[in-house]
Amino acid sequence: MISQILSASALDGAIAAHREASAAFEAIGVVRGKMVGNEPGYAELTAKWELANEAEEAAAITLCSYPCQTIEEARAKAEYISGSPLIRAGLTDEQIEVLLGSFSGGDLGASSVQNLHPDEELIALGDEFERSWDLERSKWDVLAAEADDAIVAEIVMPCSSLSERILAKPAHTLAGLRVKARVVLWCQGGEFEGFGSETTDERLIESIVRDLLTLSNVSETAI
Repeated sequence: MISQILSASALDGAIAAHREASAAFEAIGVVRGKMVGNEPGYAELTAKWELANEAEEAAAITLCSYPCQTIEEARAKAEYISGSPLIRAGLTDEQIEVLLGSFSGGDLGASSVQNLHPDEELIALGDEFERSWDLERSKWDVLAAEADDAIVAEIVMPCSSLSERILAKPAHTLAGLRVKARVVLWCQGGEFEGFGSETTDERLIESIVRDLLTLSNVSETAI
């Protein structure tokens, strides 16, 4: 219990630090935007603006590198992405809706009463996905180096179809979220290398995916 409290405080602190750094960066930017290059004080303000930008990026790196241990922490990261004006500027409304939909809480009480896991269907799809992926790997192992597009499409079709069904189901637990992270891993050929972006929003999403992939022993009862 104490460790969970300390962990939550650390994440809250990282989010608060980035929020403060973002606010400072934006505030200086607003004033700077009203000035012209030859105006007295512009050079000094630009230097402060650049320092504020560095501080915001450093705070973002700290937040992105924070390893989530619970679904609540993962949800906090996702909700912060949608609520931060600086980060949200780089996301469409559809991306925000999908991101938050993936962390919806659901009616866990009703599921418990029925003695069902909140992510029972999603976990079952994940198991089927893993079996299909194993079969796909075995086919790649014997496939000639130069295979035509039709053969490649046939090999990836089972996992591709399952990935669409997994994408459509909101996750309610860490176990369910990890199923989705495994699909991301498949999309990147079995080795997650991120999305090749330096923007804060995508680095945060990369961090969440890495957190989920490293939770190799997630219990299906974990929430």
